[in-house]
Formats: sequence, structure tokens, C-alpha cells
Amino acid sequence: MDYDVVIVGGGPAGLSAAIRLKQLAAEAGTEVSIAVLEKGAEIGAHILSGAVVDPKALNELLPDWKNMGAPINDPVKTDIFEVLGHHGSISLPTLFFPPLMSNHGCHIVSLGNVCRWLGEQAEALGVEIYPGFPAAALVEEDGAINGVVTGDFGLARDGSHKDGYQPGMELRGKYTLIGEGVRGSLAKQLIERFDLSAGKEPQKFGIGLKELWRVKPENHKPGMVKHTMGWPLDGKNGGGSFMYHYGENWFRSVSSFTSTTRILSLALRGFQRLRASRFRRPGRRRRLSLRRPSRGGINAANSLPGGLTVSAVRMAPLGALA
Repeated sequence: MDYDVVIVGGGPAGLSAAIRLKQLAAEAGTEVSIAVLEKGAEIGAHILSGAVVDPKALNELLPDWKNMGAPINDPVKTDIFEVLGHHGSISLPTLFFPPLMSNHGCHIVSLGNVCRWLGEQAEALGVEIYPGFPAAALVEEDGAINGVVTGDFGLARDGSHKDGYQPGMELRGKYTLIGEGVRGSLAKQLIERFDLSAGKEPQKFGIGLKELWRVKPENHKPGMVKHTMGWPLDGKNGGGSFMYHYGENWFRSVSSFTSTTRILSLALRGFQRLRASRFRRPGRRRRLSLRRPSRGGINAANSLPGGLTVSAVRMAPLGALA
């Protein structure tokens, strides 16, 4: 299957890139064929994150998003930043924080719902989206990436073919955008194949735990955002937590930790201590998942000569391609 552009990853970055490319093609009076591959069963299936979204980039991408049914309805009303200790906490005034740490004018959203909405907008523009098709390998010819190959279906645990086996499809594109997120399988292949980490600081990663709660009405504080740092972490491990109240009695809690040793056990133990001390079971937990944030910073970012990095910054869809 041949396309002008093949995008791997149906997250905010990949979908926004597809939308913007369709817009640019329409402005130029031409047609461009775009395919988006998403490993989840549907767009947004693997995105549990709540997010505080700065609508600046969305205003540029889809200026009429408010009238287009975007699931962005909860403006930030209360912004709290606390330093936790063993026996209490100190609230810091956010008035003197730099703009990057200010949530004024932002909205609390379910990023999964935002991605589903972006997928609808992309399909309305003619983008072909294929959920349930993970990309397994790159198509390389003469040192250039010309597409991807999806994974095989119908394989047994030992690798043998079961009834209904289907080999992976090859999707070829003049341009291939990799937007898998942190530690994507194709991104790792690209880094190794083209030695993209040469001359860069080693990348390091943290681990985060996310929970989605349906809270009691008396515990619900619409529009409240709280960020914390400090306890239960020590001086050798960085990280913190953030909590959002939004929608109809929904509450998201996320704890993110960076550790040099035993990172998973540290994160689980720290999250349990933080929840037991601060949350006091605010309602009924609906979902729990993990996340893998990158912590290496700009000095560890890989460079790709002649290529394009697609990512979502501050959960604001599409900045670089706008």
C-alpha cells in the first residue's frame, strides 16, 4: 500500500501532524494521501493520561475547536503547588512561578478523549487511520526509510502460525513520521541503525503510575490542579506528583519518579505511601496504568539529519509542524 505520508502513532503528535499536512495540501490546491497506524484497538486506547492543556497550539491548528465539539470543557480554576514532608506540607505561592509552571488559561482534559476527537477531525479531512495495527519493522532502501511493516497476526507463543494467520502489511510512504512516544520500538531501531545518539548524553527514563478515580461529589473540586514534590522521595531520587479534578466527579492522580536503582519497586512503594497519606481513598478507582517519561533533557535528544521529530509538548497538539 503506497501513501505520500505514513505516520506511526495515533497520539496527539501523530494525529496533529496528519491534520496539518492535510490543511497545507488543501491550501496548496493539491492532494496528499496519509495513513496513521495505531497499535491500540482504537485511537486513545493506550492513553490514560489526564493533562493540563495550553490551547495555544490547538488555536493555531483548529481555531474553531470550541464549536467543533472538542472535549475541552474544564478550565483550571485553582493552581496549587506543595512541598511535602514527613509530617505535613508547605504550599508555595504560584504568583512568582515562571510562565512554564503557570496553568492560568489552561484546561484539564482526558488526553484519550482529545485523541479520539483529533482522530475524528483527521478522518473528516481524508486521513486513513488503522487502529490495531502495530508497526513492527522499517522499510529501508538505499539508506532511506520508505515505510513500515506491520506485525503478523495469528502467531502462537512459539512463533508458529495458527489458523487465520496473516502476514504483516507493508505500507510505503514518501515520508515516514515516527510518533510512537518514549522508547518506541521503531525509534530504537532508527537510533541504532543511524547512530543517532552519537555525541549525545545518555538518555535516562523515569517511571510514573497513573490512577483514574470516580470520586464522591463532596470530594470533587472541579478545575483544581495540584502539583507536589518532596516526600516520599529522598535526595537521591527526583520526581513528584500531580492531581487533576475535572468532568463529572473524575479525579486523576499521577506520580512520576526518577531513580538510579530499583526504579520500579521505588515507584510502587512511594506511590502507595503517598496515596495512603494524602488521598484517603477519595472514591472508587477505575483504572491504573504505568507511564515512562524521558528525563535526559535536551542534551540527550537524538538528532535526525534530513528527518523530522514528531512530539507533543506540554500536551499541546502540534507546535513544530504548524
